[in-house]
Amino acid sequence: MPVDQQIKTNFTNCFQSITKCQADDEYQRWKTFYLIPSPTQMLYHLKVTLIKLSPIFINQDQSNIDGLHVFFLNTGGLICLLDILTDKRLIEHCDMSTKKSIYFIIFYILKRFFAILGFYQLRPNIPNDSLEQSLASMPLSPPYTEQQTTISFEKYLSLILQKHDHEYPIPKKSFLTYKQIIEFIRLIWCLASNNQDISFEQDFLQIHQTFKQDDINEYDIDDDGSLACREALELLCLSLALVPSSVENLMNEEFFEYFLFDILLYCQYPNIRQTASDQIYILTTRCSQDQTENLLKYLIKKQFQMFDKYSNDLKQYSLHSLEFFLLLCRLLSFASNTQVCLGDLDQQLDDEIRWLKNVQLPIDDHLLYGHLSIAKELLQFQSSDRKRFYGIDQSLIQQLIQQYLFPASTLLYQYRSLKQENNVDIELKEPPVPICQLPMTTSPAFDVLVSLATNCLDNFKLIDRSITDLFYSIPDSNLNEWDYSLPFGPRSNRGFVGLKNASATCYMNSVLQQLFMIEPLRSALLSVKIPSEYCRDDADDDDMRRDNVCRNREALSKNLILILFF
Repeated sequence: MPVDQQIKTNFTNCFQSITKCQADDEYQRWKTFYLIPSPTQMLYHLKVTLIKLSPIFINQDQSNIDGLHVFFLNTGGLICLLDILTDKRLIEHCDMSTKKSIYFIIFYILKRFFAILGFYQLRPNIPNDSLEQSLASMPLSPPYTEQQTTISFEKYLSLILQKHDHEYPIPKKSFLTYKQIIEFIRLIWCLASNNQDISFEQDFLQIHQTFKQDDINEYDIDDDGSLACREALELLCLSLALVPSSVENLMNEEFFEYFLFDILLYCQYPNIRQTASDQIYILTTRCSQDQTENLLKYLIKKQFQMFDKYSNDLKQYSLHSLEFFLLLCRLLSFASNTQVCLGDLDQQLDDEIRWLKNVQLPIDDHLLYGHLSIAKELLQFQSSDRKRFYGIDQSLIQQLIQQYLFPASTLLYQYRSLKQENNVDIELKEPPVPICQLPMTTSPAFDVLVSLATNCLDNFKLIDRSITDLFYSIPDSNLNEWDYSLPFGPRSNRGFVGLKNASATCYMNSVLQQLFMIEPLRSALLSVKIPSEYCRDDADDDDMRRDNVCRNREALSKNLILILFF
């Protein structure tokens, strides 16, 4: 649908060059264009702005700047959008749904302009590695070719702005302040809240209290509120990189801890929690200026405190905890790879080992995944002797293999060993249920074993010997060259079932197993009645014998079922 012509004209009129007197009047033309009584009309004007700025068309003649982005910055359009975000009174007449849509569009527009301002602040004589890394992590516009050099459109505009500072100056109010970043956090906090009718004017403690609710659910719907929140989270990293002192200031704010826990754990929107986990990791590792190590220590410390101060909340909100655990593991891995000294982590590891050794079924799989993953990352900081202490002296390896991963195989191995030693029949007990029953928990359990074996030869030997004893202690007969017949009788010594691999027949075997899972096909094969004269296997001629094998489908089908499933 084309843009309304009158609205388009009004939008274009806002780009007229301004005088100093007009600048002191807070860019009244943009306020008149956006701040109108009708919420629907206001939203439409913002959408027109997004549409007009999206084509990204600019004259390649740098002496004649006609790019809408440049004029939007120069005439104060960005200032007006920032005012709408930070001054809640400007849209207090709008309903909640319209407010969320307005915030979504503004955040989307701001991402591009903040990228432009980021490149604008990167001057050759003023290095800023954190800002460069932050811009590198941003999804920028398609490349623009200028003098056989391919750069992003945002960087191209920043070069124009740098070259024409005197002709098209950027108003000082277009650059972010720490106070505006605090308002961004307030908006993110409110948009992520479980209370859909929350007031955006509430203080931080009131917002925090809206997250903890008795009714814990998951909401996968991407409405404008959750979309706006995700856009704002992506924008927050760049905003903090643009204001160098903001990261240090935030770590001294009392509310910041509650903000982190709310969007990582208590928020009921999984897409917001995932975005928050990703952006906080990017913020810590790329966008925290010279505060990377301090922020890393701060976040890891706060997350470990969660186990002590809010352990019941972790259990209650275990369904939401994957993003919380994932962020902590990624931060620990980053600290290990960059050799950041986090102090004494032995106590945290002791707590994790104690938790793992005291696990009893039934256990929440999300919590189990988290504690196994954290134990694995903490083991990376340990010396070979400490790993041996946990793996052998504390019997962690034995417990992981026998209780977490292979309890049935362990029971079968013990049964065979006792039977062989005593030479008497012993009753085989019902095998216990493994603690790790899903791929999401078995994978980190194996990772813990790998971490224990890394740079620790004694642990490696114990793991190797334990696995060998469970699965390779009793040799199976090899497949002879012409032994393609189906195996009859009891299952093999190792306890495996299925078709023999007759040299590169594993794919065929897998297909047969899948086909036999189709009940109509299985029933059809079993219902076939073959006359007895076609089932003779005493023919001398090889062709007749092969023909008999092909015809004997009923016996083959029954045998396959026995082999595949029993």
